[in-house]
Amino acid sequence: MRALGARLCGLTRQDISAATGIALGGTLTSTLDELEARGFLRRYHAYRKKEREALYQLIDPFSLFYLRFVEGQTNEHFWFDNHQSGVVHAWEGYAFELVALLHLEQIRSTLGIAGVAYDASSWRSSTSDPGLQIDLVVDRADGIINLCEMKFSREPFEITKAYDAALRHKLTSFLRETGTRKSLHLTMVSPYGVKRNAYWQDVQAEITADDLFA
Repeated sequence: MRALGARLCGLTRQDISAATGIALGGTLTSTLDELEARGFLRRYHAYRKKEREALYQLIDPFSLFYLRFVEGQTNEHFWFDNHQSGVVHAWEGYAFELVALLHLEQIRSTLGIAGVAYDASSWRSSTSDPGLQIDLVVDRADGIINLCEMKFSREPFEITKAYDAALRHKLTSFLRETGTRKSLHLTMVSPYGVKRNAYWQDVQAEITADDLFA
């Protein structure tokens, strides 16, 4: 659990074995299977990667919060001192992303594709920019791919000129590196939706917190 908590995006079986000293084999497999069955972790894969390259990600909210903010914490006033800090803001963003990933069926329902076969994965650039990634890729059997961006905000999320350029670069990189012929639909997932300004027109679908808990 601590090994998985230290790498929020997840670890492969080989990475878990190296971090914990547990040999690859039946014991590790049964432990991971049990944690997955009980909802502590999820197993997922990167776009077009094989099952044996699957990642295991810790998704239990209490465990994640405990490992990050409780275990080893000596400042009993941590939240009072840090409620506006970058550490807490980063946690808010990650926590919202996790909530969205755990409500994939609600996302599909909002998109109107509950009955369409699909594959859900993540994507990270392997050539243009190793840090470039897409949180959720919903590859649909009807010839469309929803590229989902999760953004936490306490008000409608504003796409700025700079962020618009970053989104365009991300979609172009995905198209170039994957060579897909499917249509790409930019999908924003944010608690209060997207602010209507000069840069929101390229968003083809939006998911709000109300949608996630519908």
